[in-house]
Amino acid sequence: MKRERDRLGYPSVMGLRVIFAAALVLAVGTLATSALADVIDPVPSCAPWESAQRGHGSSACVPRACVRDGQCSGAHCETRRVCVVHEEVWVSRPGPCRDLDHDGECDRTRAMQDREAGLCPTRGHCAEGSCQTRGTCHE
Repeated sequence: MKRERDRLGYPSVMGLRVIFAAALVLAVGTLATSALADVIDPVPSCAPWESAQRGHGSSACVPRACVRDGQCSGAHCETRRVCVVHEEVWVSRPGPCRDLDHDGECDRTRAMQDREAGLCPTRGHCAEGSCQTRGTCHE
């Protein structure tokens, strides 16, 4: 297929329009993709005995910690022995996305967080973390 060219050998105006349109579509697609990277999921609607927990890119309902049934809004407090790991994590700041350092991403901060690593073995020695008794609300 022969391309149309003007008398100096440059692509025709129609050819330039096609190139410009393709570049515009590519640029808009790139911007839309990068904007979706920092979308924060909405806080889920949880049962009265659960708490909404947000992490980077996800949200979930988790059972609330308790010591007695009266703290569980109609559910019951269930205790169990679990392996707990205390670790440093990066978390998103609460509220809308803020970019105070102008790097194009939501700001995050370091925090200490406990993570359950499974039930305690019968001998009470966890492969990871330490064995603790924890109560959580359950229906």
